[in-house]
Amino acid sequence: KAFAYIAAKSRRGTYHIANTGGFTLDMIIRSLKKRGVIIKSVSGEEWHTLVRARTLSIAEAAAFTPLARLVPYKGAFEQLRSMDLFQATDIVFDQKYTKQVLHDTTIHVPKADHRLLEKYLSHMPCHI
Repeated sequence: KAFAYIAAKSRRGTYHIANTGGFTLDMIIRSLKKRGVIIKSVSGEEWHTLVRARTLSIAEAAAFTPLARLVPYKGAFEQLRSMDLFQATDIVFDQKYTKQVLHDTTIHVPKADHRLLEKYLSHMPCHI
């Protein structure tokens, strides 16, 4: 709704629509387990070895990137890609123009809670 409204009502410019909070790893793991996804706990070193031993698909590589900085294993951080470096720098999107345009509407960015996470996961195939 926000994209459509901004496109119809605003002038040219940059309009960021971003959630100010995020999902915790614990929230994601609990939601995936609830959906029947089997998640095996391994050490950071074992996980890093497993990932390095296989050729990653594009989707797997995209998933690996933000997780790499969570693993306290020497060399893991050096494998980050530019998109994760963006995330790792704690960039805050300037939403000034977006908030101005949406101020008098009922359109808002949903809170990053279990309900939103479930909505996202409902679009994901269960055969991870």
